[in-house]
Amino acid sequence: MTKVLLVEDDPGMRFVMSETLREAGLEPVVAGVERAPALAAELPAALIVASLTTAAYDNEPLYKALRADPRTKDIRLLLCTGRGEGTIRRSLGERPPFVLFKPFTVEQFAAAVKAALTAP
Repeated sequence: MTKVLLVEDDPGMRFVMSETLREAGLEPVVAGVERAPALAAELPAALIVASLTTAAYDNEPLYKALRADPRTKDIRLLLCTGRGEGTIRRSLGERPPFVLFKPFTVEQFAAAVKAALTAP
């Protein structure tokens, strides 16, 4: 089963996202921000889903650590954010190819995950 690493601090969002991933036939693996880089390297995950707050603001090293490690640098990353384009670039230094802007529906989340997993 395809594993998706889910790094989301909000318990309600984490539950909804996990259930949506399961319904899509994926295996969600939930991790806190501290454990996420090591877990991403061991799984391996086909996709990492993280909120921009988790990836950049509270623990800025997460995004950079995932991109710097040769074991995780090519794992697709879907960032979920309520922030604008400029904030993403300022926070991360670039705009990742897969970004889902809040608020979003369960259907939009499922479509974003599918797009991230199937993009060339």
